[in-house]
Amino acid sequence: MTRRSSRPPCRAGRSVLDRQPRHDGAGSARHRANLVEQPEGRGRRLTLLESGLVTIGHGILNEIYWPRLDLPQVRDLGFIVADDDGFWSEVKRDATHDVRGAEPGLPAIIVTHDHPRYRLDLRICADDDADLVRVEAHLEDRLDPADPRRGAHPLRLYALLAPRLGSSGRSNRAWVGTDRGRTMLFAQKGSVVMALASEPQPDRQSVGFVGASDGWTAFATNGRMTWAYPDTEPGNVAGMAELILGDGTAQLVLAFGTRPQEAALQACAALATHFEEAWEAYVGHWREFMKPLTRCPESVPDADRTLYLTSAAVLRVLADRAQPGAIVASLSTPWGDTRDDLGGYHLVWSRDLVEVAGALVALGAGTAARHTLAYLVASQEPDGHWVQNQWWMGPRSGPASSSTRPPIPSSSSARCGAAVPATCTGCRRRKRRPISSTS
Repeated sequence: MTRRSSRPPCRAGRSVLDRQPRHDGAGSARHRANLVEQPEGRGRRLTLLESGLVTIGHGILNEIYWPRLDLPQVRDLGFIVADDDGFWSEVKRDATHDVRGAEPGLPAIIVTHDHPRYRLDLRICADDDADLVRVEAHLEDRLDPADPRRGAHPLRLYALLAPRLGSSGRSNRAWVGTDRGRTMLFAQKGSVVMALASEPQPDRQSVGFVGASDGWTAFATNGRMTWAYPDTEPGNVAGMAELILGDGTAQLVLAFGTRPQEAALQACAALATHFEEAWEAYVGHWREFMKPLTRCPESVPDADRTLYLTSAAVLRVLADRAQPGAIVASLSTPWGDTRDDLGGYHLVWSRDLVEVAGALVALGAGTAARHTLAYLVASQEPDGHWVQNQWWMGPRSGPASSSTRPPIPSSSSARCGAAVPATCTGCRRRKRRPISSTS
């Protein structure tokens, strides 16, 4: 049964200052942020002051982490293409896609979706100066220009946002609001807020409960956007925006903040900058990061050279800026479709961190390797062992498996100019230096 708001549809939205929390609402029982489909790509800004990360899977944006790498706030941001006359297609399910970086090793992502009726090109990047993700979407209708359907029922592009604030779909609330004359989608849970805005401004926007009154359900039920609700009670929510395509192109910004006004301001400021300018700045920062790394030997084949650069970028992406040396193992949750687990592999695994430190030494990233060694020393338990995995700021609550994997081998540390700490608890207790690992 479809749940509909008792209020009339509101296209213009309301001021973000007018929206107040209300009692719990409805929605699908699937609350967890874990995804069955695992990420294919990663984009990450390099600023030392802000922190965030976006993953790509099935050609759309999957989990987006903010303000730390172990806190996913978005399940996905996808797209529907429709003609408002019976044809509609969810691009991640119906189109084939190709994902690539702007250059080898650079996590500025280009996605092409191919479908017999349309082609959708996406460019996705983060921002060096703000807590936001940028997306440029270009839609091309593949019908013959002489086909009367093309003029009578032009293709429309819809953005679908599925918040999972605080790593959960429970008690999220969403609304259509305006700030500084711009209408956008908002979602909030406690002190975490996101705002989705676009340029040109959307034609229509709506929020609803997943599986009941959200935008995807409207298409699944009626084949088009048949309702527009201005707000929801807390629950498992989703938002949808019908984008206006200037010359077939729209720019979207998903911004984060601790208050609606903060997220809205970041979104408005980002849309004041042309996407191409932001894209070039983001790519330029990644080029600067790659410059000082140890060059790949000339004897290495081109395919492996790309893998080398990509591996270096992955290590950079997985490093948390708030805690130097804390590098999560992966952004995947292989068991996400079978049980709730807020950590998955986006935790700091002591064993994996040792391997990462060795890779950083090989890359010539001495500073990053020293930070990793310092983090290992600081996170060692009093009896000399390391927990198997932990959040970047410390062990998870409850019983944890232990790991006896020792810190970075002394010889590797020396190669990157890192002194072997004498404060290693277990080594100091045993009155011997750290041993190298061979396992």
